[in-house]
Amino acid sequence: MKYDLVFEGGGAKGMAFVGAMRAFEAAGHTIGRLVGSSAGAITATSLAAGYSADEMLAALDEKAGDQPVFATFLGDPTPPPLDRSALAEFIAAIDWSLMPNWAEERLERKALEALAGSPLGRHLLSFFEYGGFYSADPFVEWFRRKLDQPAPDGRPRGYGRMTFAEMHAVTGVDLSLTASETTNGRLRILNHRTTPNLPVVWGTRMSMSLPLLWQEVVWREEWGPYRGFAG
Repeated sequence: MKYDLVFEGGGAKGMAFVGAMRAFEAAGHTIGRLVGSSAGAITATSLAAGYSADEMLAALDEKAGDQPVFATFLGDPTPPPLDRSALAEFIAAIDWSLMPNWAEERLERKALEALAGSPLGRHLLSFFEYGGFYSADPFVEWFRRKLDQPAPDGRPRGYGRMTFAEMHAVTGVDLSLTASETTNGRLRILNHRTTPNLPVVWGTRMSMSLPLLWQEVVWREEWGPYRGFAG
């Protein structure tokens, strides 16, 4: 039988999803529509890309050196432009009444440069500017490779840079992912109807966002407007 599947978030539940999909496959069931949130977004997108339960288990077991690949997803953030950063504005708003302006500006600049030059400082700058202490670029790069990885029988996938519309056109799978828009406090449903020009890997990244830990994703002009509702 064909079933629509919904995969919720929850980090370690990703392992449980693999076991559930093994039982699903063994029973001879097939996939209909797919919905995923957070960790479930990885599962749903992987299934849309044609991954089997065994392939997903291999991805979960992947190592980077002597540690699980997932341990590498907290990337070192690149400092924002110091003169235009939120922290620079915060520091500039402090009035050093006994200090001349030129000295105050020089002190502020030196303080920002010192922060940008240290690991802890870069994380603080990232938090002030982008809402998270770490970059998720390592996750994006890893998942893009997974979506491009050929199937065990040699069939190419090549979904790593595809948009929702492109992936749906190739696979025919109706994939939807959930993400939170922090600007307006709304839930967004990402799929080939609402966000056709959004790369699937970035939709997964949005759904995977961990508040305060990973940097927020800033919507890009080339992704086009959200078509789920007006406003």
